[in-house]
Amino acid sequence: MTTKFPDAQIQAANTNLLTYEAVKDFDAVVADFEKQLGYLDQAKALSDPNNIAEATRLMEGSAGLMIISVLEMDRILPDLSKTKIKSRQYLVGNPNIADSMAKYDILTTLMVPPRVLIYTDAGKTKIAYEQPSTTLGRLSESEIDKTARALDEKFERLAKNALS
Repeated sequence: MTTKFPDAQIQAANTNLLTYEAVKDFDAVVADFEKQLGYLDQAKALSDPNNIAEATRLMEGSAGLMIISVLEMDRILPDLSKTKIKSRQYLVGNPNIADSMAKYDILTTLMVPPRVLIYTDAGKTKIAYEQPSTTLGRLSESEIDKTARALDEKFERLAKNALS
């Protein structure tokens, strides 16, 4: 049985799905995307419970973000793998940024890290993601909103740099 509490309900809100594109090879976009990011090594981050924030800070890439995980969608989806479409989904974030928001509302951890999809379509490579400020804006918390707007800028820069 699920109990609903009025103060825990979040109103559905529109989120902005942003898509950037360029006539650039998929593999080159992936390489340029990934070189801006670090990689989360969860085991290493958790190896010293007193130093998690510093350990994860050292894993950040130049964008201040890191790859949490990667799914090669064009290989793991049977019907998609039969097409010429290339597609890779990333969870991209930063545990320290998530932590700075979670102290205001634990539900931020449901919404971050954001997913980013790099894919091919009609001879172009595209990068799509939900704009963090519109996803996290549903929580109506000013400190989260401020951090989410900073994430908007990071993700836009990340996408544009990868596609240029």
